[in-house]
Amino acid sequence: MLRFYPDIPHRRLTALVQDVAFLLVLALLAWIGLRVHDTVDKLAVLGHGVREIGDNVPLVGGPVKDLGERGENNVHHLANLLGVVTFVIPAALIVWHYLPDRLAQIRKLTAATRVLGPGPEPDRLEAVAMRAAFSLPYSQLLRYTKDPMGDLASGRYEALLAAVLDDAGLRGPSDAVAARDAARSSS
Repeated sequence: MLRFYPDIPHRRLTALVQDVAFLLVLALLAWIGLRVHDTVDKLAVLGHGVREIGDNVPLVGGPVKDLGERGENNVHHLANLLGVVTFVIPAALIVWHYLPDRLAQIRKLTAATRVLGPGPEPDRLEAVAMRAAFSLPYSQLLRYTKDPMGDLASGRYEALLAAVLDDAGLRGPSDAVAARDAARSSS
């Protein structure tokens, strides 16, 4: 199952705000593209007028009518092209900039959920604690425990587990703080 948003409230809110802003920008670009199309398409009235004049002029009206019809069709094609270009180019740039990072975040959350789940099984706690102790930055570990390697060596995994879950975005800060405080009080 895909995991779209982290459990940590401020991270979840940040991801939601970014997703909504992304969609709003795409909607705004689509609206601008439609406005450009409609504005340019109104110029087709000039070709329509020339065509109407061609209908009312005897002898030379046919070529004038054809010229007006061609002008009207060209304006419609130009309106379509400008509307699409006005939307597609900026939208493609925004999607190209935003989507890879967002997909990477979703993959990371999904993988972390599969590995860590709602809570690692007791026989896997040591492996997860080792992952935290060996891969997380020291400054991050020190926010959860005064002695990460000592906790690992003595089997006190709660603070290390809180650090790795918080890093993955799977548990709220209050749970991590409670685990950190429990680990510190037992030291």
